[in-house]
Amino acid sequence: LKADFGRRQTPDADPAHVYQDVLIPLDEQKDLNNGSPSLWAELFDVLNIRPGERIVHIGGGRGYYTAIMAEIAGPNSNIVCIEIEQRLAGCAREALRPWPQVEVVEGDGFHAPLDHCDIVVLSAGVSHFPLSWVLALQPNGRIMLPLTVDGQWPAPGGGETWKGGWGQILLVTKRENGFAARFVRPCGFTNCVGGHVPEIDERLRKAFARNDAKQV
Repeated sequence: LKADFGRRQTPDADPAHVYQDVLIPLDEQKDLNNGSPSLWAELFDVLNIRPGERIVHIGGGRGYYTAIMAEIAGPNSNIVCIEIEQRLAGCAREALRPWPQVEVVEGDGFHAPLDHCDIVVLSAGVSHFPLSWVLALQPNGRIMLPLTVDGQWPAPGGGETWKGGWGQILLVTKRENGFAARFVRPCGFTNCVGGHVPEIDERLRKAFARNDAKQV
């Protein structure tokens, strides 16, 4: 478990220990974690997932939040969980068996071609995202992702540094006459494989520095 970047071991394997608002490490060496439950509860509320929607979850890890989306969207939904780490994809495939509406794909979700969908959710930080994600959206479709600047950052509370990206959660919504985009809240995320380009990172860093990120 991680609480404010302090690590502790549970006394035993009782799953009750992890039902807290803490980060659960998935791969300590790569600093991959499951994400804060309170953060994702807020993001799912903003996404307003509806029954039967088609969802693509990129960077699904072990599938915990994919399962929550499957529960919200219901049995008539269609959900694709894409995970690039072979071990995590295997764990997700096993864990998500109770939800037949979910398909787990091992591969590079950032560059994967997407079929038409209602929601794209990314669980890793990027400096930009492919136009193909926008083109895949159905009317009223949404993209939610961490738009972040790569760097070495001081962890909250001090005492260590953290390699990843800091920025804002971006929500893009397809409208009849174009697209709406807004920032939801500040965030810090592990980087998405292939999702950061140095020159775009620098442009994004300057853009964040120019204003308070109330506008996209």
